[in-house]
Amino acid sequence: MADSCIDLLFIRPGPEEDWIAGKLSQYVDDLLEECAQNGVRYKVVEDLKYENANVASVSERIGGAQGSDRSVVGLFGHGKDAVFFGFEGDVLLDADNAKMLEGFHVYAVTCANASDFGQLLVSEGALSYVGYLEYFLIPKVGDECEPHDCWRDIVLGGLRQALSAGSYGVFEVYSAIQAEYSRWMERLSSETELEVAEEPGVYDLASLGLLADDPTLWNLFWLSDNQGRLEKLPISS
Repeated sequence: MADSCIDLLFIRPGPEEDWIAGKLSQYVDDLLEECAQNGVRYKVVEDLKYENANVASVSERIGGAQGSDRSVVGLFGHGKDAVFFGFEGDVLLDADNAKMLEGFHVYAVTCANASDFGQLLVSEGALSYVGYLEYFLIPKVGDECEPHDCWRDIVLGGLRQALSAGSYGVFEVYSAIQAEYSRWMERLSSETELEVAEEPGVYDLASLGLLADDPTLWNLFWLSDNQGRLEKLPISS
């Protein structure tokens, strides 16, 4: 087990009544509980949750912090284009304040902003960015629109790897997500009960793009529903 540990700074605006962002926030709690149970060391430097995920708090508590190669800002919530949204849909991070994440790795579980937002953060000094290019596909089970465990495991796969290793290597993180994706695809290939959630704001296409120090570097995958199961599809940059 790693002697060193990762410094975590979470921004997770979604209230529980927000079906998507509320689940993502819960996944953060699940991950930290899992680490504690398994003896995995970590340090939560900041955790801006719900109404505390606002511009003033981010500026004061993260913007003034000193990032390092062991510091990861986790964004869990709604995004689009070059914007990450805060509590109740207010703009939280955009071109005006992206430099606040200079010196940090950014692990973003948010829709449709890896291309614009990710490149913006890297250009403003973020050490790396892992995020999503398109809107999430959120697979569900049953009639209660409960997300399938595969979604949680895939979006958390990279952080799990980094926390277990005690270091944040962006290619290792990306590879861990890919491995978790492949594991679930193999497992789900014989299942038929998986459906795409029909809730408002839940979309049928998702992809992950990676931006490291070189913002022209891309490694992509996406998820798409295909007759009741998830399937990996080719994508080109």
